[in-house]
Amino acid sequence: MYGAHIGSLIVNVHPKGQDMIQVFNETGDHGKGWKLFPVKIGAHADFQVSIVAVMGDSYKGDIAIDDLAFDGCELTGGATIVTPPKDTTGLVGSEIKLTCGVTGDPFPTITWTDPKNGTIQGDTGRIKQTGDHGSVLDITEARLTDGGLYTCTASNSKSTASATAHIIVQDQPQKCPSGRSSDSGYTPCTNCGIGTYQPETGQTSCLSCPSGQTTDSEGSTRQSQCHDANQPCVAGTFSQSGIQPCEPCNLGTYQDGTGQKKCKPCKANTYQDHTGSKDCTACPQGQTTNGQAGSKSKNDCKGMCPPGQYSSTGSSPGCMECAKGTYQPQPGQTSCIQCPGGKITDHTGSTSADACKTYAKCPPGEFNALNGYTPCTQCDIGYYSTDPGATSCQKCSGGFSTKNKGSTSPKDCTEPPHTDEPPTGGDDCSPGYFSASGHEPCDPCPLNEYAKGHGNTACTKCPKGQVTDATASEEPGDCHSQEKQTGLSTGTLSVIGVIVGIVVLVSLVVVLLFIRHRKLNAGSNNRLVLSDTAPAGTSGGYGTGTEAPRGFMNPMYDDPTERADPIELSETSHGVLNPTFSSPSDV
Repeated sequence: MYGAHIGSLIVNVHPKGQDMIQVFNETGDHGKGWKLFPVKIGAHADFQVSIVAVMGDSYKGDIAIDDLAFDGCELTGGATIVTPPKDTTGLVGSEIKLTCGVTGDPFPTITWTDPKNGTIQGDTGRIKQTGDHGSVLDITEARLTDGGLYTCTASNSKSTASATAHIIVQDQPQKCPSGRSSDSGYTPCTNCGIGTYQPETGQTSCLSCPSGQTTDSEGSTRQSQCHDANQPCVAGTFSQSGIQPCEPCNLGTYQDGTGQKKCKPCKANTYQDHTGSKDCTACPQGQTTNGQAGSKSKNDCKGMCPPGQYSSTGSSPGCMECAKGTYQPQPGQTSCIQCPGGKITDHTGSTSADACKTYAKCPPGEFNALNGYTPCTQCDIGYYSTDPGATSCQKCSGGFSTKNKGSTSPKDCTEPPHTDEPPTGGDDCSPGYFSASGHEPCDPCPLNEYAKGHGNTACTKCPKGQVTDATASEEPGDCHSQEKQTGLSTGTLSVIGVIVGIVVLVSLVVVLLFIRHRKLNAGSNNRLVLSDTAPAGTSGGYGTGTEAPRGFMNPMYDDPTERADPIELSETSHGVLNPTFSSPSDV
């Protein structure tokens, strides 16, 4: 609440079935910056909270709310399992029941799932739900395959709770083991209660501890387990005072110490599906609980991302391979490790720092079509590369070739062209062409393929990521990286450069001759009369004893007797003779 014209900030609470109550009202400027305002709700049933910001008499004010939190509130009416099902043993053909007592507002829906995570539905059939709201799982004519872990789940609009119990189906009746009893002394049996014990098998009851003594847990098998009631809680149990009587740790928790007031939740990647445990069970290798603690079932263990992969949770689904330049040696990770010192890996999904390598550009004479870096391949015979980091090699021009692989300059193209004679009859397909028989008529290899030698029945595709510039390619070297820019070769550029140089030189000579001609005629009447009939030794307008400059005679007349009229040139004609003028009067 900051500004010159602040209204007010109001908090209202509307308990279920009651009138709305205003529990907070602040006005005025509270300065720049966030302020903490505790608001006491005071409701003991379902309620709604409304927050109202009232504008002041001007826009020059600001009211903002952030980080709302409820402290000391307990959810009421959530689904709760008050009587979890207990492990039960039964005989083949007998009836076995599990009971799951629940509470909540609204009353929860109860569902049961079998050991294969199949939902048990309906109140008919051999395995069914009975009792109040389906709280009883009833198995009639029990079979050996009915054994396993069953789950009771209670859920309403506020929360969900679940509990599990094992059912053991035995083929033949067995005596109750020590620490357990039954009405018949045979299975199914129940544990001796706290404060009792039974050292014998096949018993119909348990023995009570001496007066003032108790046991730490159910199922005690000897009197020596009885002790004074004020002794500390043993491992796997707890109480509010840490001394007897104690309760067993719940599912998903454990206690490895004595005299404790509470139990510890199972750590991530472990679970505990029994009560009164001193430790938790690790998930199977390669599985994780996605960082969740307090897991109550092996079903909470999920597959971990393998080494070289990661995900936001460290487990599947959603695992992705580590990018190039990173690696991950451990399973179940949420990120990958960057290679040190700018190193890079050959591919994605690397699992070790040993995959990080320092790459260098391919030297001249070698190439790597993928990126121009090591590992590199030597240019084939007839090809060369001049620069480091080449992704392809250049082919020698004019049909010339190199003596060896790995050439680094067009100067290495010294082997003269030669014609390969076909190995068989003269109708074999030429290099760059193919047919089903290898003989004429033949078709050119399509783009991105080549055929080396004669008599080809098929063309060879360029390596992945490489292309050719035209059809009928003859050599593997005609394949190059798709990113390669087309252009003139170094040799072609050299020839063009020589031609341009000659043209420039000739142009310069013509210009110099023209300038010299201008100087020779400086101070004249800017009119030049040449007679192709002038006798030898005369100037024809250029002075006594001076010959006329070359290039100003009429090229149409080689014989002086063919024309008697003088040819007049104007300087404005820039030295170009007009053959259409026959006399000075025509100019």
